[in-house]
Amino acid sequence: MAGSGTLYFLISHGLAKASMFLSAGCIAHAAGSDRLSEFIGIGRYLPVSVFAFALAGVSLMGLPPSGGFVGKWLMLKAAFGTGQWWWAVVMSVGGLLAAAYVFMVLKQAVVFRLVDIRFYEVPAGMQWAALLLALSSLLLGLSGEAPFDLLEIGSPFSAPTSAGSPP
Repeated sequence: MAGSGTLYFLISHGLAKASMFLSAGCIAHAAGSDRLSEFIGIGRYLPVSVFAFALAGVSLMGLPPSGGFVGKWLMLKAAFGTGQWWWAVVMSVGGLLAAAYVFMVLKQAVVFRLVDIRFYEVPAGMQWAALLLALSSLLLGLSGEAPFDLLEIGSPFSAPTSAGSPP
């Protein structure tokens, strides 16, 4: 269970992290800076990128119904099942740290700005690619058993079959 949970989490985490980097790149490009203080009010101009960033953050924090939640849940069950409760502490701290940096960006992005500032244009394809990755990470948690069946194919954690070794 721990092995499948780890693989499931890695896939979900990879999709979410890629989405966050793309979203952050779009936001930084539009603002012309990578400083949080320059992101004030950018959610009004880049709603797709900010939404993708938030959605990917849900998976990185391990909140339901995301793939990050399913992966963390499986790893937590395995940790508690084997008496290794400290892994729960590590995963909880990781989720809280992810929440901290996601909310720092979102706090700046959704603040109403009194002075209207023009942001640089960001291609729509960049924004939609980030959203597609974030949705993939989220939908991984809603997909049911199908990803587990795929994870078992060639998994180093599954037991070998008794059919014998290949020629």
